[in-house]
Amino acid sequence: MLAPARFAVIAAPALLDAATALTAAITRDEPAGFPAVARQVGAAWVDTILDGFVLTLAAAARGPGSGQRTATMIRDLAESLIGASVRRTDRARAVGFAAFLDQHLTRQPPTVGFAVEPGLAAAVGPALADATAPAPVLADALHATIDAALARLLDEPLGVLGLGLVTRTAARLGRATIARRVHAEVDRAVLDPVAQPRLAQALTGYYHR
Repeated sequence: MLAPARFAVIAAPALLDAATALTAAITRDEPAGFPAVARQVGAAWVDTILDGFVLTLAAAARGPGSGQRTATMIRDLAESLIGASVRRTDRARAVGFAAFLDQHLTRQPPTVGFAVEPGLAAAVGPALADATAPAPVLADALHATIDAALARLLDEPLGVLGLGLVTRTAARLGRATIARRVHAEVDRAVLDPVAQPRLAQALTGYYHR
């Protein structure tokens, strides 16, 4: 496989609907409707990241249906952060949400993702080029992917929310706990001969030319 240009996961249909509703609210300049639409966008974004990345990685590591505990942790954290922030959504913040979506959401095909930077490409390239890459090579690629996905698909949208100091601290602590769990699961799974090919296949599915 050539060097990947984009990391992407399938976007939930609800996210496309929420993005359309947000754009419409901005166009109509309806400030009273911004908080509800922002909550809709946030919930759909979380569902997309869980279904498209977290749960697919967990299924590769442990089998179908895995990852529910981590998904619940992420959903609970996201709901508390979104709930604490969206009620203050004004036009400027709504426009910020829309700009973020414009950068990361594509409609044909419906995906959420980001451009792969050279450092990430170098980290994942060897594993993408060899479906039977040794465990350390696959682990390096997966760890780099997790770090990039959390930074671009979790940290960046949290930045758009405009969290207060206490809420930002809670977000950092929750995010660190989630990252430790996912990284530890990768370290275990890459040594499992049954899970290893599933992980390699999942990794390949995240990256596109």
